[in-house]
Amino acid sequence: VARLSVGHVLVRNNDTSLVPTKKCLCKIYVFGNLQLPIIRGATAMFHIHSIQAPCYLSQLVKSTAVAAAGDVGNEKWKDRPRALTKHTQAIVEITLQQSILMEAFKDCR
Repeated sequence: VARLSVGHVLVRNNDTSLVPTKKCLCKIYVFGNLQLPIIRGATAMFHIHSIQAPCYLSQLVKSTAVAAAGDVGNEKWKDRPRALTKHTQAIVEITLQQSILMEAFKDCR
């Protein structure tokens, strides 16, 4: 008999079940009130549904400046930026301290 407690998740064991993982790719937007640039290794708090988990940015994959209203679609993406400054959007790899159950984006639509 398995013992269940707060925080345990019950799922069916099939192809569409949740997968425990420590890494994920995220698209983030950096607002204008940023004091210091964001660099690889920066720590943060990862929020997903009701879970809050400490994490760090393990890789800055690519970034671009946020386009003005008339320039939508003309963004120039920079691969492997050194830092993220204000008014940018980026794709980053986040590594969590503990594995959590996540569903792939393509499966939740």
